[in-house]
Amino acid sequence: MSAPFGLNALTFSDVVKQLRTTFETFSDRRTGKNTRYTMTDAGLSAFSVFFMQSPSFLDFQRTMQETQGKNNAQTLFGVFHIPTDNHIRSLLDAVEPMAVYPLFDFVFDGFQGAGVIDAFRSTDNRLLLALDGTQYFWLIPISWGNHYM
Repeated sequence: MSAPFGLNALTFSDVVKQLRTTFETFSDRRTGKNTRYTMTDAGLSAFSVFFMQSPSFLDFQRTMQETQGKNNAQTLFGVFHIPTDNHIRSLLDAVEPMAVYPLFDFVFDGFQGAGVIDAFRSTDNRLLLALDGTQYFWLIPISWGNHYM
C-alpha cells in the first residue's frame, strides 16, 4: 500500500502514540483515592470526541462496551476506563496549555517531513493557516513551540 504523502507521512498509530506520550506528562493534582482515571485516559478520551466528531461519542462507547464487550475508544486509542465528560473537564482544565506544545511540534514536523507544509505557503513564503476552516490567515514570524513561522 502506498503512502499518500510518501514514506515520511504520519500514521494514525504515530499520532496516538505521541498523544499518549504527551498526555503522560500532564501533571495530576489529585490526592487521595480518586485516581481511577489516568490523565492519559482523560486526554485520549477528550481527543477521541474530536476525532469521531460526535458529541455523544463517550456515552456511545460505554454502551458499546456493555453490549459488545469492546469499544472504539479501547481499540483505536487504548482507553480502557472512559471518564465522564465532567470528569475529563475537571482533570484537564488544570493542565497548562504549554503541556500540549510537544504534540503540535510532532504533528507540524510530521507534516513538514511529508512535504505538505509548503503547499500552504504564500508567494512571499509566509505560512497560511486556516484558523476557522473558512479563510486563510497569515502567520507572521512567531514562536510556536520549537518552530518559527
